[in-house]
Amino acid sequence: MRGLLLIAVLLAGCGEPPRMEPVLDTAMLFPELAEAVPAPAEEEQVVPLAGMLAASLPLEGWSHYSGPGLTVLSHPGPDGSLDALVWAEAFSPLGDRAPSQELRRFLVTVDPDLVRRFRAWPSLPPGLNMDREAVAAAMSRTGGRGIGFASETKGFSGWRWTGANAEGIFLRLGVSRGSWGEPGRLPARLKEPVEALVEQHPRLEWLRAGVASKEGGTPERQPMPAILMLGSAEYRQGSMHLALLCRRAPACAPAPDLARLLATLQPLEKATLPESREEPLPLEELDYGLGIPVAPAGALLDSMDPAAPPG
Repeated sequence: MRGLLLIAVLLAGCGEPPRMEPVLDTAMLFPELAEAVPAPAEEEQVVPLAGMLAASLPLEGWSHYSGPGLTVLSHPGPDGSLDALVWAEAFSPLGDRAPSQELRRFLVTVDPDLVRRFRAWPSLPPGLNMDREAVAAAMSRTGGRGIGFASETKGFSGWRWTGANAEGIFLRLGVSRGSWGEPGRLPARLKEPVEALVEQHPRLEWLRAGVASKEGGTPERQPMPAILMLGSAEYRQGSMHLALLCRRAPACAPAPDLARLLATLQPLEKATLPESREEPLPLEELDYGLGIPVAPAGALLDSMDPAAPPG
């Protein structure tokens, strides 16, 4: 019953049209800012996000990875390890047909343990009668392995922050408390379902590398307390998922940067991009640089893919 209640909270509001709200003060998501509006940095850069939106970030301190439909930003702490990560992903076609299923697909991408805990997997594509967890992994950019965040059992706030920012982008956001460590692997019990999926859909070959060779295992990096701000940014031309992950040590040090990013989100076509700017790193570098796996563009299982004959 508790699982059903949590999923109901997570899905509440999915598919509803944006409402006219007062301008959302994005500093409210960060207790560290004590409701102060984040001031612009002395030098800022306008960063495109998932080919849809753009936002402002300090010129120094952030690394930028990008590819079709996905942008990832990372920020190192004083000790050199990551203290913040931004994941911006365009909605898949599933968002137009079934918004609640699209949200579940995104949760599998950034916090698969939460979905696994309550078995809230997206629905199976038509005619595909296979393990739902394996299928969900094949629909996610991280192959169901997540970005290293694991939420606490009662750590989700609900969608407490909704409204438009000053640029007219409608935000629906919640905060989840948990820990941040190494991205996991798919349970070893999924080896056979994954093999069956790859046999039907050869483009899913990449999924094999994410299956654990045995159950259990110890992560290389000790998990640290963290918060995950997740939700969506919507405007007339489309919608984008957002996940802002920040280490609490004990506070979120890059909170001003993250609040500034949310406050300055705007349509990409309206943004003023610098004539000369450093090209983002390819998404393939994420696994090597940050240990986060990303599926090749166009290699996901589509929610409407029918079961295919072997071969």
